[in-house]
Amino acid sequence: MESNNLQRIKTIWQFGKRYVLIFSVAEICILISYAASVLLPLNLTRLTDKVLYGGKFELLPEIIKDYIYLFMITTIFNFIYAFVWQYLNNHYVLDVKNKLFEKIIFAKASFLSGMNTGDMMTRIDGDAEQFIHVVQRNLFHFINSAIMCFGIVVLVARLNPTISIMLIIAAVLPIMITRLCGRFTEKYSRESREVSGQMVGKLYEIIKGFREIKLLQAESFAFNKIFIPLKRLISLGNNIRSVDFWVSKLIYLVNLSASVIIYGYSAYLVANSELTIGVFLAIIEYVALLHKKFNWILR
Repeated sequence: MESNNLQRIKTIWQFGKRYVLIFSVAEICILISYAASVLLPLNLTRLTDKVLYGGKFELLPEIIKDYIYLFMITTIFNFIYAFVWQYLNNHYVLDVKNKLFEKIIFAKASFLSGMNTGDMMTRIDGDAEQFIHVVQRNLFHFINSAIMCFGIVVLVARLNPTISIMLIIAAVLPIMITRLCGRFTEKYSRESREVSGQMVGKLYEIIKGFREIKLLQAESFAFNKIFIPLKRLISLGNNIRSVDFWVSKLIYLVNLSASVIIYGYSAYLVANSELTIGVFLAIIEYVALLHKKFNWILR
């Protein structure tokens, strides 16, 4: 299994070498946008503690200027990222589909004879879209979100080490829940893909031979060939949605409980003058941002 995964990654990398520069631009855009998001709460701390409570109103123009800079940087690089990724969706995916079609055209007869027609159609039309998702979700957003979460924990540790430890502890339970329940989702999803490919293949063959089916009065036979796997697909879809529902609710409960505990502890520190209002507001922003990115990673 591991060697197969390594072979898939190697194939994707070899095929995508021509797009290295474009992928690098997208990566830079993501990193800069994430960095700007992490810096925003720190600017809020300066605004609250030094201007509103400290009375240093001469710093207000500088803080507003920093907000404008961060907003402009985020907007510009998000725009560049959207443009680059649209280009990749149009060209990279098309090249993948062409490559898959070429592989099938020049495949050996023994391979084609045992290949389901619908499965080949699904590979070319549907699975090709997953190449770009592998790069976008796993190599870009997953890794960058993990780096961002680590950076947030480090920044919170500088503000208050105890709260950062709470964040780390709160991150362990969702990981365990996701890993445990993800096995069921993977099992159902794998079977769903197999059944879907078989059903599409049978549907294609039935439509292609519909005249013979009518002549032989085999409509019921053809109907059952499609209806039985369709029922199985509906059942598998319900199972996947059920697992996803309970996982999302459990994670939401864990995140909510962790947020209440962290906010309560932070409020206690503020009441005892061990934490400033600005830092308290920054911690609220960081906790919300961490939950958002961490939940994205878990999905």
